[in-house]
Amino acid sequence: MNAQEIVAANVAARGYRDGWTVEQFVARQLAKLTEELAEATACVSDPGWRHLWRDMLFEAGAYVREDFDRPMLWDTITVRDPGTLRAELADMQVVIFAAAEALGLDVVQAAIDKSAADVVRGVR
Repeated sequence: MNAQEIVAANVAARGYRDGWTVEQFVARQLAKLTEELAEATACVSDPGWRHLWRDMLFEAGAYVREDFDRPMLWDTITVRDPGTLRAELADMQVVIFAAAEALGLDVVQAAIDKSAADVVRGVR
C-alpha cells in the first residue's frame, strides 16, 4: 500500500466513510480541510497587520465545525466537476508538501502516524 492508501484505510477504519456516498464523503473531507486550514492559519501571525483572509478563514472554520456533524446538510451534495476537483486536490497537496518541507516535516509519514493514532478515537 502507498501512503495515500494507508491514510485512507485508517480514516475508513475510524468510521468516517460509514454511511456516506463517495460524493458526500469527498465534500465532508473538503469541509474538514477548511477546519484544519483555519487551525493551521491560527499558528501564524503578523502583529502589525490584520489579514482579512485569516479572519474570514477562522470564521469559516467555526461554521464547518457546526455543519460537519449535521447529516442533513450533506444529503444533496454532488461533485459537479470531478476532473477539476482532482486537479485542485493536487494543487493543495503541492502547497502542503512545500510548506512541510520548509518546516522540516515529513508530512507523509506524519499523516500516516496521525491517521493510525486516530483510529482508536473513532468518529467524533
